[in-house]
Parts: sequence; C-alpha cells; structure tokens
Amino acid sequence: MEQAARKLGDRLLEASAFNNLGIVYHHIGDDDRALDFYQRGQVLYRQIEEPRFQTLSMVNIADIQRARGNYPQTLANSLGAAKILMEYGDKSAVAHRVAGNTYRDMNDTVQTMDGWERSVKMARKMGDRKNEVLALISIA
Repeated sequence: MEQAARKLGDRLLEASAFNNLGIVYHHIGDDDRALDFYQRGQVLYRQIEEPRFQTLSMVNIADIQRARGNYPQTLANSLGAAKILMEYGDKSAVAHRVAGNTYRDMNDTVQTMDGWERSVKMARKMGDRKNEVLALISIA
C-alpha cells in the first residue's frame, strides 16, 4: 500500500499506510519496527500539514514509549497530541488517558487523576461513550 500510495503521489495515503503498518507490527510484538513506521508516518503528516492525523502517530508512539518506561517521551507525545487536538476542537480523550496512565506508572497520583478526569470531560463533550467508559474504568 505504501508503494502504491507513493506511485499515486498521495502523501496522506502513504503516511496512513506507515501508521497502519506500525499498528500491525505493534500487535505482533515488533515494537522497534512499529516505532519506525509510526515515526515515518508522523513526519509525513507534519510535512503535508495534517496535524490531526499526526496525532494518531503521536499517541501510538506514546503507547510504545510508555511500555518501555520512557515517560518523558510518552508525555511529550501524548500531551502534544492533546494540545493539537484541542486546537481543532477534536476529542483529546485518548491522549489525556495515555498521559494519565503514564503518570500512574510514575506514581504521580495527582497528575494521574488529572489526566483521567480530563479524558472523561473531553469524551463527554464529544459524545464519545467508548472513551468515556475507558477513562472511567481507569479512575475506578
């Protein structure tokens, strides 16, 4: 798909292919390759000025970085994604939940609850029941 998108000159499709390949590699446990594809997608999204799509890669990168214990990078990506999404009025519930989970891993209870509560608030604001429930489960 990535090569087909390149031949067509569709850089958005190419970036999406990178992100999707990252998801596949993450699911089969090859996080190094997943991270490479996520980063390649993020760069392309940035180049073609598609910040809302860029946030998909940022949250996926944050997920891998959190699993690796790289909390500063996790927070940079998840909170950066939340900031971009809020600028466009889009939901940032997932990004805030990732940040909350990261703070939980760092044993920072106050920041953990703040991230999760922001996640609930944003999910409710957008009518996103799935992410509202996931955030509420995190709080419970």
